[in-house]
Amino acid sequence: IPDHPEVHFAQGIFYQWCLDDPAAAIREYEIAAEGQPGNGEIVKHLGELNVRAGNWPKAGKYLERSYEIEPDGIGNAGWLGGYYFIMGDYEAAEVYYRKAIQTSPESSSPYRFYAHFVKDVYGDLERARKILNEGILNSDNPSTIASYRAQLEIEADNFESALQIIQNDYSG
Repeated sequence: IPDHPEVHFAQGIFYQWCLDDPAAAIREYEIAAEGQPGNGEIVKHLGELNVRAGNWPKAGKYLERSYEIEPDGIGNAGWLGGYYFIMGDYEAAEVYYRKAIQTSPESSSPYRFYAHFVKDVYGDLERARKILNEGILNSDNPSTIASYRAQLEIEADNFESALQIIQNDYSG
């Protein structure tokens, strides 16, 4: 069935990931979303692409809707946290970064994004370190978090700490 929403969703993925044609992907995702308005994954893709396009009002609308549909959906809270961070609503950003960690404690991304946020917005290196250390303990990819933690130490001119982190084996 060529006009089925799933077909348009698949075409959107093809345009987005294979052809790097965000405008065509958005058109396909919008058609898919009309046919399946309760599909959070379609809505999240629309939010992501509107972020890339710099269309912030639409991006926010789609990312909020995606979270509303699937609060536990992979990446939904993190994308919303990032959106609010960019928009300067730091209180909301922090709420969603924390929710992203709660929803996917095994994923490395929420820890890295939240620590980056804490470092950049509040200048709180100690709190950023704690977030990253928690991620090293809980994540299924601790080496990614450890490399970001080492980078944080280098930026803080703590070269000995960075070297110790780099020399540890975080492969599990």
